[in-house]
Amino acid sequence: MEISEDFKARLPFSGDITNVLKKIVTAYNFREIRNPKVVTSGFEDCNFVVETEWGIKFLKIYSRIRTMEDIKRNILILEAVTKSAINHPRLHLTKNNKIQFSEGNISAVVMDYIDGNSYHDLNRQPSDKELTLILREAMKISELNIKPPFIYDSIAIVNLLDMYERVTPHLSPEDTGLLKPVVEEFKTVDFNSLPKKFIHGDLISTNLILDTNGKVWVIDFSVANVYPRIQEMAVVASSLLYKDEQSLKPRIEKLVNLYENEGGSLNEQEREALYPMALAAQAMELMGGYQYAYINKDNIKEAQHWMKVGREGLMKERVGNT
Repeated sequence: MEISEDFKARLPFSGDITNVLKKIVTAYNFREIRNPKVVTSGFEDCNFVVETEWGIKFLKIYSRIRTMEDIKRNILILEAVTKSAINHPRLHLTKNNKIQFSEGNISAVVMDYIDGNSYHDLNRQPSDKELTLILREAMKISELNIKPPFIYDSIAIVNLLDMYERVTPHLSPEDTGLLKPVVEEFKTVDFNSLPKKFIHGDLISTNLILDTNGKVWVIDFSVANVYPRIQEMAVVASSLLYKDEQSLKPRIEKLVNLYENEGGSLNEQEREALYPMALAAQAMELMGGYQYAYINKDNIKEAQHWMKVGREGLMKERVGNT
């Protein structure tokens, strides 16, 4: 099994990885493990796909940077999600009837592997029909009666000003020119007037899977928080639909129409805030890429991808295609 050095650096242990994977799946009552593969997309955690006698499974080992509080929080969210109607892969229980495997520094969860592809792997944006399914999942998530301990997510839209200050020393002059107007636009948003809900917070191409039957699945609730609920739609408009030939405002209008067709409603303050927040989401893709590439030095290839996505989106807005 080929593993990059930056991926190895995330692992909370050293030594034979396959033996650790075998130990984990055995704890979940699987006897066999074949063809383990690394899931290279994503940051922070260590994800694998393994074959067992009961089919293919997805295995997440929490990275060495996760505190016990972080892991406990994530497990709490996963428990709530799996008890709901949200389309999330089924979680398996250990022999001790626990979601979480824990031994020494190693914590992990095992879930079903979805027979399909993420939109990142499909290399396309969702159709309008699929967008409706995604918005349905977003609405289900916002209806969860859960308020986990708050976790600071450096690339969340609400933290744009912090991120801008952090990455400014690393920005190229061209990217600085793209970001400054977004920062000023962002300062006009009255966040106190925006309804807050529990949201996924990262409905991007790598976290949405379309299965072979056309069903959409949501994965990776690592940064889910209570935030302004329109932050979810802003991320979808900016990131998930970044390949759309249209600029942000028409994309937002389409999403709002689809959302309202599903019974959702937005107040006036939310409607006004959607565009500057979607702009901020594009800026966060660019700046988040800078953070991972130049500060964290983690998964440089994917960091460069998100820098490209954010930069191209902001350039489209700069030329006035609104």
